[in-house]
Amino acid sequence: MEYSRNTIFFTIFLIASLVSLPIIPVNATPNITALFAFGDSTVDSGNNNNIPTVFRGDHQPYGQDFPGHVSSGRLCNGKLVTDYIVDSLGLKEVLPAYLDPNLKDKDLLTGVTFGSAGSGLDRNTMAVSHALDIHSQLNYFNEALQRIEKTVGATQASEIVKNALFLVSIGTNDMLINFYDVPIRALEYSIDDYQNLLLQQLESLIKNLYGAGARRIVVAGLPPIGCLPMQVTLGSIIPSFHMFERICVYQQNIDSQLYNNKLQALTSRLQAEYNGTRVLYVDIYNPLMDMIKNPRHYGFKHALQACCGTGLVEMGPLCNARVPTCSDPSRYIFWDSVHPTQAAYRDWRNGMRVKLLKRMGKYGQRRQAWRGSDSERNSTSRGSDHTGDEENHNLSEHHDDTPDEEDGEHLSREKNGHRDRGRNRGRPRRHNYRGINGLGHGSTSSTHPIEASKPPPGPRMPDGTRGFTLGRDRPPISNQS
Repeated sequence: MEYSRNTIFFTIFLIASLVSLPIIPVNATPNITALFAFGDSTVDSGNNNNIPTVFRGDHQPYGQDFPGHVSSGRLCNGKLVTDYIVDSLGLKEVLPAYLDPNLKDKDLLTGVTFGSAGSGLDRNTMAVSHALDIHSQLNYFNEALQRIEKTVGATQASEIVKNALFLVSIGTNDMLINFYDVPIRALEYSIDDYQNLLLQQLESLIKNLYGAGARRIVVAGLPPIGCLPMQVTLGSIIPSFHMFERICVYQQNIDSQLYNNKLQALTSRLQAEYNGTRVLYVDIYNPLMDMIKNPRHYGFKHALQACCGTGLVEMGPLCNARVPTCSDPSRYIFWDSVHPTQAAYRDWRNGMRVKLLKRMGKYGQRRQAWRGSDSERNSTSRGSDHTGDEENHNLSEHHDDTPDEEDGEHLSREKNGHRDRGRNRGRPRRHNYRGINGLGHGSTSSTHPIEASKPPPGPRMPDGTRGFTLGRDRPPISNQS
């Protein structure tokens, strides 16, 4: 099996951070026994296939580059990052869905995913998406534990769980469904309070996993939500926002960074509370943003427009066999208007760099230089020439041949760097995540500039906010559930 350099880097760094040995040699056999994933579409291998929801990828063109060209249920043209992790760990080729009717008990021994596309931490999210909520995913996990015990016995089952990697990737749908695109929660909560609500639910999930025996827990942060093609499209159609230019939505990216700061503080606190347990934060914001800002550096041509359909709004049922797709998905960061391509998952810069937040130095662990193979190319391959722009075509023709408008030039004009919007609107601020036990955090993480020049004004709403996030910075309504 061949792996990309970045996938192997991620795996080795992750193992070095998680295992308790003082020093991990490069050639050491990792003792990670399994991978159990929880969350949304980023880790859903097909659990939604038999669920009455529109968040499904069990139809063409989804899976066109997956082994056997099977529409497995992954909302991607091929593999997810979880597939690359288990492959590079030597556990199995891909991570199966727990609800796969062909799943065998022995498959559970090396891990499965309980993730469900469209899932979130807010119960209102499931009311819209009809996906598996985190409680249902935990129930399925407990059911899986019973099956594992029946297969190998209680003692070995306990060891499998103890040495397994638990990956949690969730939260994006809550922001999209409840706060931005259908801003129900934005009418009730300020962004700060809504994020705190989500993090309380996430903390409960982590505590439940710990109670079930999990000792190696990795939690992914939010991506730059304002750069998802669907959000870029919605921003461009609002008059006076940015006049149909494909530019990331500044405030939504700021919100993602604020959430990630709180999440880092949460994982740091839980790491300290749970003796003998690793609770790690995975930064996906900065690697993905770097891809979007510098697509050619990664071999991509299109950063803010997806491969499926027009690349503007298609996702789930709208991305189907009747709509055209681009000729080379490996030139695109996004497969549909929300989800990355297999190439983006595979070439995540530095493999979604993992930060160990609690005293990594005291374990004496070393990061080893890795000079791995960069030869993995599945059924899609990158073109070697990414320097020339292509001709403009009619709107009736597919966007695969449109000029490269996402090569960083337009991003440099994204409305982000302006610091004098009045009353500090749009400026990263310190927030306190109070959570269940109370928690504060420092200033926002230092990142390279995401977007430059002035922020998008957007239409002024009755409450004085701009854009399409009604209720921003309003005090929450008193009687919340």
